[in-house]
Amino acid sequence: MKMRLQLILFCAFLAFNISAQKHVCGTSHEHMITERLMENKRNLDKIENRSMTRYVPVKFHRVGDGNGDGKVKISSILDQMCKLQREYAQIEMVPYFKDLFAELDNQGIYDSPGSSANAIVNSKVDDAINVFITENASTGQNSQGTTLGYYYP
Repeated sequence: MKMRLQLILFCAFLAFNISAQKHVCGTSHEHMITERLMENKRNLDKIENRSMTRYVPVKFHRVGDGNGDGKVKISSILDQMCKLQREYAQIEMVPYFKDLFAELDNQGIYDSPGSSANAIVNSKVDDAINVFITENASTGQNSQGTTLGYYYP
């Protein structure tokens, strides 16, 4: 029961965060996400082995400026992956590195990832959660940052 509640909360959180992006990205897939969430909730009882460990591939992209400078230290990424593994262990999810790190030298993504969405989409790796680590995440409008989320069913 606890795992079911955590899964539902995770899906709801994910749906909220993705739908909140429609104002930033200018697109809305809210109906698709809601339908998908409801379908997932209906199928939750059909999962035969809920105690099965799930492995989640994560691809980290170390983004540097045009010269390749300013990339986050690999030790920082390793520390964060350890933290992710500890946090998700209780719901039997194990994030793991997919092909270690991508090295990306792109001044636009490095300085302003919110303005470089096309370059980010073109650099992402399929079948993994892609994490781009840049110099800043500012939207340029005095905000705390931006989250870029892309969902392709």
